[in-house]
Amino acid sequence: MIKETIRAMTASERAELESRLSANVPERALARPIAIGVGLLAVSVALVAAFFGWFLPLNSGAALTVLVGVFAFLVGFGSVFVGGNMISSAVNLRRIQRQQVSEWDPQIHAALHDGRVKVLSIEAASVVFFEQLEDEGDGYLFEAGPASCVIFKDQESCPADEAMPWPARHFEFVTTAESDIRIGLFSSGDPLTPRLTIPLAETCEDFVWDARLEVLNKSADEVLRGLLKPNSKVQPS
Repeated sequence: MIKETIRAMTASERAELESRLSANVPERALARPIAIGVGLLAVSVALVAAFFGWFLPLNSGAALTVLVGVFAFLVGFGSVFVGGNMISSAVNLRRIQRQQVSEWDPQIHAALHDGRVKVLSIEAASVVFFEQLEDEGDGYLFEAGPASCVIFKDQESCPADEAMPWPARHFEFVTTAESDIRIGLFSSGDPLTPRLTIPLAETCEDFVWDARLEVLNKSADEVLRGLLKPNSKVQPS
């Protein structure tokens, strides 16, 4: 059974949204990693300049020159790699911060003002589990009726509370009513043992890296056949 309803936001759901507004990292916190990264790049430049400009002319042809050259290369390469990654990560985080301020925060404020949530409730009879290979995110195909199923795949594919059973016979996806901001996944009742566990390598390429939540008016086996590679050894029961 699948049911979608709209209701008033609870206090805990409101608190969850508000916590995302206050979770912004201050921009001043990014100054230190950028400074360290620049410092490491400066160290690599200084090592190369010292080796070629001072040490090499004084020790040309000596065996020690090779050792010092290898050492300078390794330290310099490591400094460039670590320093570059620190700067890149800090710049990317700053971009995300600005995106949050310009795009996400207004949506969250609007959702808090609206005060409603959309609840997708699922009562599942069976589930097929798609096991991730690296960090693509686990996937689930829940059978909710003879011609009704739900596909859920995400890098965050577990309930908000680790103590909740998962996968479970009964669960709910809660999002904001207007902008579909995901508040959480909540499950209850008996845990549900997957009838099939399928590596993502057995599925079509567009499903491996996809993130989706879909309600389909098809049988679970029909949907499963469409997700599997044509040459897959896995067959629906």
